[in-house]
Amino acid sequence: MKIILDISPLLLESVGVRSYTINLVRNILKLNEEREVLLFPFLTEKTKKNFEGLHYKGFVFNERYQKWLFAILSHLGGGNLISKRYLNHWDLFWTPGTFLLPVRCCVVGTINDLTTIIFPQFHKRKVVEHQEKMFNYFKERASLIIAISENTKSDIVKYLHIPEDKIRTIYCGVGDEFRRIEDVQYLKSRLKSIGIDYPYLFYLGTLEPRKNVERLIETFIRLKKEKESMKN
Repeated sequence: MKIILDISPLLLESVGVRSYTINLVRNILKLNEEREVLLFPFLTEKTKKNFEGLHYKGFVFNERYQKWLFAILSHLGGGNLISKRYLNHWDLFWTPGTFLLPVRCCVVGTINDLTTIIFPQFHKRKVVEHQEKMFNYFKERASLIIAISENTKSDIVKYLHIPEDKIRTIYCGVGDEFRRIEDVQYLKSRLKSIGIDYPYLFYLGTLEPRKNVERLIETFIRLKKEKESMKN
C-alpha cells in the first residue's frame, strides 16, 4: 500500500495537533507491514528528527525557506498542482485537515473537535473559515473519519450530518516519555523544589475560553473545600 501522510502541523505553531501528528506518523512507520509512505508536504532538518531510524519518503528543505514554501503550497495552489501531477497514483491520503488535496485515492481525516461551529466566537475568523472548508472536504471526499472522542463523534453526526458508520473513534494515545512515577518521595521532593504541595491541579493545554479552564479551577476549589469539611 502507498500512503501519503499530511505532516504540515509540524511546520506550524500548533500544540495538540502537532503532537498528535508526530505520534500517529511515528507509530504508522513502526508497523511491520510492506508499504510506501510519503510525508507531505516536506520536512526540515529539525522536523525530520522526529522520525530518525524510520523508513519513509519525503523532501527536506532548509528551515529558512519553510514559511514561503508552505505559503506556496497552502495558499497559492501549489499543493493542488502537485497532487494532480504526482500524487494520484497513491492509495490513501491521511490529513488532520491542513491540506485538502484533490486526490483520487481514499481519504482518511482526523477531526479533533467542532468548536469552530459550536463556539465560533472563541476562534479567529480565518480559523473558522478554514475549518468550514475542511469539514466540507471531509463530507465530500473522506472514506473514513477519525474522531478522537465519542463526544466529537456525536458532534460530527449532529452538525455535519455524516453517517455514523463512516466515523471511527480512536482515542489519543500516550507517548513513551509519559509514565507514572512510582517513587513517592522523589515525586514529593521534586514538587517541593518548585513550590507545589498536595493537593494540586495540573492542567496541560492552551489558555483559551473554549478550554473552560475557569470552570476546572472552580471545581478543584470546591472539591478541596468538600474534602476539608469532611475531615472536620
